[in-house]
Amino acid sequence: MWVFEVERWFSLRQSTECIEHVVYIAALEYDWRRVAKEYSYVGIREKHLWASVFMCHPRSPITRCQRLGVILCAILSLMLSSLMFYELKHTDEEEFEKYELKLREILIAIQSGIIQAALTISVHYCFQ
Repeated sequence: MWVFEVERWFSLRQSTECIEHVVYIAALEYDWRRVAKEYSYVGIREKHLWASVFMCHPRSPITRCQRLGVILCAILSLMLSSLMFYELKHTDEEEFEKYELKLREILIAIQSGIIQAALTISVHYCFQ
C-alpha cells in the first residue's frame, strides 16, 4: 500500500502554472494518529453544534451568533414541545410527588426530541 501525504491543492489557477507536481511517498512509519486527530478536530469544529461555538474556524460562513441562535432554538423548542404533551394538574394543596419514570414520560421525551430535531435542523439549514 502506498501512502501519499500531499496537504496542498493541485490547481492551474495558482501562480506556479505547472501541470506536473512531484508527490513523494510518505515515510514508512506514517503517523495515522495525527491524521485521525486532525480529521476529528476539524469535524467537531465544523459540524458539532455545541462545540463549534467555542472552536469556530475564523473563516467559517456561519458566525458564532448564528450558532448560538440555533442552540437557543433547540433548547426552547425542546422545552415547548415537552410542555405541549404534559398535562397540567390544578391543585390547591402543595404536594411534592415522587418522580416516577413511566412509559408515558419516555414517549413524551421521544416525541419532543423528534419535534426539536426537526425545528433545529430547519433553522440550521437556513444559516448554511
